[in-house]
Amino acid sequence: MTDLIVDFPARRSAPKKTVHFCNTSEMRIVKRIDAARTDASAIWYTGNEYKAMRAANEDAVRLARRALASKTNMDTVNLNGIEKFLTRDIIEWTKESRFRCINAVLDEQDLQDSAGMYDADRFASVARHHSKSAAKKAITIGQLQARAARIK
Repeated sequence: MTDLIVDFPARRSAPKKTVHFCNTSEMRIVKRIDAARTDASAIWYTGNEYKAMRAANEDAVRLARRALASKTNMDTVNLNGIEKFLTRDIIEWTKESRFRCINAVLDEQDLQDSAGMYDADRFASVARHHSKSAAKKAITIGQLQARAARIK
């Protein structure tokens, strides 16, 4: 049994700002993990583990917000993966950036549809252009983390 089949169409004609899936697909069989012979806890997170991860992230965000507010030394705060939750401004910036990028790609789809063409490289170029600030931010975070790792 195959769990998921996904393919992306080479050409599509669709109404404005919608997503469509291809009628044909390429199937790849992936070997299943024999759940009957494998302890499920060894291959899947449990509900309690997800709750614990969520609680740990929430605690880390609270700690970081307190440290930022009190101008405390941030050396003991681990922000990996939760940077976007620290302030309302960062949360809004992340949402707006994502929204702008998605809309730019959808607008490019509309332009190409109306011109009767399909240029995947142009889609990639538009997405890259509208993702530059997020990429710069990720590089900066990575550099800071690498510097912090060298110090410790």
